[in-house]
This record gives sequence, structure tokens and C-alpha cells, in this order.
Amino acid sequence: MDRGTAHADIFELSLAGTTRDVRNALSTCRALLSPICENPQKLDDIELVMAETFNNIVEHALAGQQGGAPIQVSCTQDGDHISIVFKDSGLPFTNNVPPQPKQVGTTAHAKSLPEGGFGWGLIHHLTQEISYARVKQHNVLTIVINVAAPTTAPHQNPS
Repeated sequence: MDRGTAHADIFELSLAGTTRDVRNALSTCRALLSPICENPQKLDDIELVMAETFNNIVEHALAGQQGGAPIQVSCTQDGDHISIVFKDSGLPFTNNVPPQPKQVGTTAHAKSLPEGGFGWGLIHHLTQEISYARVKQHNVLTIVINVAAPTTAPHQNPS
């Protein structure tokens, strides 16, 4: 997906991988993104994507690490798209591939649904692009979101 070459830096943050620091970072990121995202529902969607991503990093990648290992997050804008890059020193994804959304049949009863695992479905649904790389013992996850698109735009796999 070619979006041109002009990138504007929106923010760059470093935080400890703890739930308290994630909460504070989400509030800061929302405030920094609000001038470029005029649609309040889209801003809520971006915050949800970031919250799910941060929570996955803290609960899975950094699980067992003492003292809240650092997470770096940066955001750039290119036209109507923002790229949010999350970097941490936690465990890599299985087979170096981010999870795909879980498929749930339409006849499933609420009691038979698994307790977790739906965060990746939300992330895929609310983004246009997801890429992952393992670089020098660090996870680098990049999520691209169209800030002008309707809030129901599904994730599209690059061809």
C-alpha cells in the first residue's frame, strides 16, 4: 500500500510494561491523536486497538519479566493513515506471525465461547494493515489505521 513519502511524527513514548503505565500511555496517546482524528468514534477505535495491543504485550510477550520491561510506541501520519509501531523485548509470536482472528460459528452459545482471544479479532477488524518483525531480540509490530475511514473498515491482507 503506497501512501506517499511525507510522514509526520505524531508521538514517540517509552513506558514500563505494567497495566498502570499502559493506562497512562493510552490517555496520553489519545490526547496526542485527537487533533488529527476528528471522528470521536474512530478515536475510540484507535484507543481500543492500542489497548488490546498493549495488553497482549504485557500479558503474553512480557509475561514473567520482572519490573515492567520497557515498551516503545511511536506514531507517524501519512495523509489519512497513521502507523503505530510497538516495540518490546518480550517473547516472539509463535512462528513469528501475529495471531489471526478466531473464527466463531454463528450457532455458538455464549457459555461455550472461549474466555479470551478476541482482541486480535478486534485489532484485525479495525485496522488496514498489520506487520510484524523480530529485530535483534525485539518484537516490532506495526499497525496502520485510516483515521478518515468509516469505523467498520475491515483489515485487508496485503497481496
